[in-house]
Amino acid sequence: MAEEMFAELEDTKVQLYQSVLGQDGWAQAARKLREVVRSDLVALAVIDQRVGNHVQLYGDCGEKYKQLYLDLQVEGGDPFTPALRISRQGDVILDGALPHFEQSGLFDGWMRPQHQHSGGVHNLTSRDGISAYFMFSRGGRAPKYTRRESAILTALNGTLAQVMDLHARLARAQLEQTGHVLNAQGVGWMAVDPDARLVWANDAADAMLTEPWPAITVRHGALSLGQASQTRQFLRALQAACSIDPCLRRGSDMIVASMDGSSAFALSIVPADNLFVQGLPALHGAYLGIQDLSRRLTPGFEDRVRSMFDLTVKEAQLAAALAMGQTVAEAASARGVSLATARTHLMQIFRKTGTGQQSQLVSLLLSVLPIPFVSNGPTSDHILRQGH
Repeated sequence: MAEEMFAELEDTKVQLYQSVLGQDGWAQAARKLREVVRSDLVALAVIDQRVGNHVQLYGDCGEKYKQLYLDLQVEGGDPFTPALRISRQGDVILDGALPHFEQSGLFDGWMRPQHQHSGGVHNLTSRDGISAYFMFSRGGRAPKYTRRESAILTALNGTLAQVMDLHARLARAQLEQTGHVLNAQGVGWMAVDPDARLVWANDAADAMLTEPWPAITVRHGALSLGQASQTRQFLRALQAACSIDPCLRRGSDMIVASMDGSSAFALSIVPADNLFVQGLPALHGAYLGIQDLSRRLTPGFEDRVRSMFDLTVKEAQLAAALAMGQTVAEAASARGVSLATARTHLMQIFRKTGTGQQSQLVSLLLSVLPIPFVSNGPTSDHILRQGH
């Protein structure tokens, strides 16, 4: 390779390593790769080879074409995807190696409308059936990609693999740090895949999972709740958090009881897109925050909600009992009042708090004492939120 090309590649390697520490690291790396392979559009993405799901870390195209690209994966219109599935780490696949490329849905529906005529993908790294890849395309009067671009990416392959690994290590360290901070708050923090398989947990979560009568148990590597009805509710909420469609993806909160019914826990389910780039063996998934309500509700809790919502003493006591996971009947019995009286108090609480359902009320009450804001990496989906 010419001396000039060698110098350019060395400069590229330096900039790729620097991108690991940048605030927009994926964008920096992608822009540098776009420059070195002389492309118009580039993307860094991750694919679960087992099911074909994609998550984009960075992409040049707009939302319309980003969604169209995902649709093509479902429809089987992208010839690069099957080629990527059988490729090895470091392989570069150019459109010239794909038969009938110009008759594919990708070329006709995605590339040509964006005035692109040549494309390629580079398998950056593969782990646990998941691959990170770099996609690139060019158009206009530029020639089709040749072995020159393939040779450049091959020469950068070792650096690119290390950069991806460094990104994952840094993100994993941030995840671990978040876990330590939440340990001090008594908050269990876990990561699960869409099938509720546990892929990571902090010490507080581990302790909760191994209690004699836990609220959440692990069976054959997957999470389940003490009651079958709660498990079904949890799995429905998890599927909503892990939806492939970003427009349908949402988090939620629920109250779960320990298996012996002696205590209740607040469970928050938070969507998480990029578990793979945090060194975890999953692509889509969710973070779970769990907190023992008996520890969460301090003696001052009743005073706070009473003052905030202008509740009476009896109403504040009932509100606190509901926030700790008790039913209205259980709260009435514990306080020596009739169920009818407790329901009257509940109606007044609904009116004063502007809620209409017990689940809405509990979510609102829990937000009075929010779990501390903790950043867990470069994206907002790493924040434990209450009251969605």
